[in-house]
Amino acid sequence: MQEMLDAKINSNQRVDWDFLEELLFCYLRLNEKKQYRYILSAFVDLVVALRQISSNRGLERSRKF
Repeated sequence: MQEMLDAKINSNQRVDWDFLEELLFCYLRLNEKKQYRYILSAFVDLVVALRQISSNRGLERSRKF
């Protein structure tokens, strides 16, 4: 999942939440229901990490002004 996201964004782009949603549903469709908890757990970890990166960028920008 991380590799897919890395391929989609770079350090200067914003997170494409629609893409992430589509990616999540794709993983859910391609896997059995018993795997959902692992997929959702990985997705939550990814979103938390992206939020932290996003908030850190916001702090960096505000320090420059």
